[in-house]
Amino acid sequence: MVLRLALRKILTDGGEGAPALRDRFAEEISRLGQELDLLDRACGKDLVAWYDSRWAVLCKAVYARKKIPMFRRRRGRRHAPHDEGLKFGTNYPISEKSLEGRLKQAQPVLDHLQRKWDQDKKKISPH
Repeated sequence: MVLRLALRKILTDGGEGAPALRDRFAEEISRLGQELDLLDRACGKDLVAWYDSRWAVLCKAVYARKKIPMFRRRRGRRHAPHDEGLKFGTNYPISEKSLEGRLKQAQPVLDHLQRKWDQDKKKISPH
């Protein structure tokens, strides 16, 4: 879910590097719309929209005791998350059947996200 939302964000807000990414991964990106529609149906559009609005918080995440901006490429060097991402990879299409087979119990994940969303709603004042 996060990877596909991030890919959409990169493609729309990614700046000058986004077209090269789109060209390099054209086949995978061609499925993105369908995969995001499936996530909307499985999780609920409102929940997905809320999660997609959390990039400011997600960008503050810590990986290997370092904040994510410290891992950005500098002068052609690759850093750990990029290299580990290449090893892990998610080069597989998502379908209802594959989700069913990979995620046996989606409800705990959705319940957790719903609780986080409810907490955020409480923080927002009605003014």
